[in-house]
Order: sequence, then structure tokens, then C-alpha cells
Amino acid sequence: QSWAAGAFHDGYYLDDRIRFRVPITHGDFNLKYYGTGVDSPLRDNPIKYQAVGNLFVPRLTFELPWNNWFLGGLYRLINIDARFDSTAIIPDAPGLGQQQQTSGIGIVTLFDSRDSNLWPSNGNWLDITASVNAKYAGGDFNYRKTVAKWAQYFPLKDSVTLAYRIDGQIIDGDAPFWDLSRI
Repeated sequence: QSWAAGAFHDGYYLDDRIRFRVPITHGDFNLKYYGTGVDSPLRDNPIKYQAVGNLFVPRLTFELPWNNWFLGGLYRLINIDARFDSTAIIPDAPGLGQQQQTSGIGIVTLFDSRDSNLWPSNGNWLDITASVNAKYAGGDFNYRKTVAKWAQYFPLKDSVTLAYRIDGQIIDGDAPFWDLSRI
């Protein structure tokens, strides 16, 4: 019983020397909160919550003098209204929660030698973003977030491609639970 709607633009300009990407989404999600950490007391008995949110993350990158390398910046704005179901704790109580947002600026580096961005069958892709999310940028939290993604594509036959991808995240500071590292 969750839904989301949005628009996404992934533009390649001036013979792929400039790339501009912007997702805009709005969604209503019914989720479960398991706490944080491996020893969370909620691990086996999660609390249900509803999250209504908006996401806006434009990024602009420019080709560097080296083949397939790009460098640029991004802006992150995520607004979440999370309402916890407190009826399991206090019957007939309204959901507890508040509207919060995270906002930050960051740097992007990208290596992309794929033969296609939609249906790659050959090449490598590395995407690293490092952002500082802070109150001065319009958010409610102060933290740093680094996300790295690496994928390789190997053609086995004309219509078969072997691919693998490795993702990693590091968060430092006071991040909201809904923007912590996740799968």
C-alpha cells in the first residue's frame, strides 16, 4: 500500500561533455522501523510507520581532459513526514512523528566507459558522491554522506551480458534514520 510518482531527466549535452541529471519524486510509503544497529531492541518487533516524502537531487557534471572522467556538483533535498504507529504502545493514540528535511551540497566524480547508459553490454561505471548535509543548506541535520558505486559489464553473447555491481556508503554525523546507509 505504498506508492510514488516522479519525473527523471538524464541529459547528455555537447557531445557528452556535460551531463545533467535531476530526479523529482513524491511518495507515500508504509514501512517498518527496525531501529539502528545490530543490537536494536526493535529488530524482532519493528514499529510501523508511514513516510510521506519528496526528493529533489539535481547534479551537473563536466567532462575532464581524461577520457570518460567527469567532475561536478549536486544538491540534495529530501523532505519526509514520518508518522509512527503508536497504537502498539498506547492504544488509540495518534501517530507520533514530525516533518523533517535534509539538505546539502556535494561533489560528484564519475568514470563511465559503458557503451550505453540504458542497456550497457560492455564497459565500466564508477560513481562517487560526497555531500555535506547541513542546517545552513536548509536541512534539519548536520552530517556527511559518501556513496560509491562500481559496475562492470562483459558481453558473453550478442544478447547476454554478465554484470556485477558493488555499492558502499559512509555516513558521519547526525543523519536521520531514513537517510542512513541501506541496501
